[in-house]
Amino acid sequence: MKNIITGCIKLGCFILLLILVSGCVSKNSRFVSLRHDDQVKQSFENFIVPEGYNFYYFGSISNPEAFVGISKDFKLDASMWEPIELTSDILRDWIWRYANRLKGDMRQFGSNIVGPNMEHIGIWYSLGDWKQWARIELTGDNAVKIGSPISYRRSGDSLFPF
Repeated sequence: MKNIITGCIKLGCFILLLILVSGCVSKNSRFVSLRHDDQVKQSFENFIVPEGYNFYYFGSISNPEAFVGISKDFKLDASMWEPIELTSDILRDWIWRYANRLKGDMRQFGSNIVGPNMEHIGIWYSLGDWKQWARIELTGDNAVKIGSPISYRRSGDSLFPF
């Protein structure tokens, strides 16, 4: 009897492990990551608008939480992000507002958005480090979906709109 119970426990653990591993393998191929890059950060903080991107912001236009540049080879599929024709003047205004909104912590973050096959999808700039909270996913024909920042979870809204 003891051997049967032990065998059932081992089989159950094996099946659970198989399900977890297969779920990770199938999902990881679609997820995108942020890779911190000081050059991206410096580019934005020097008010340089890189070419080859479509730009979007998250939050209000006067005080955005973050903005992204998505390579023109990709399309952003996110209702929470608004498109903008980014200029050096808009960038300067946003960066100065960022600095004035921060209380003590003057860090700002620049990152590359990198696909599952290490392809360059875009660039990212934000007040907070979204690296561990950002859910960025390839959803189809070069379509990218980006969730909202962790600060919106604190206010009661959903962290991920999808």
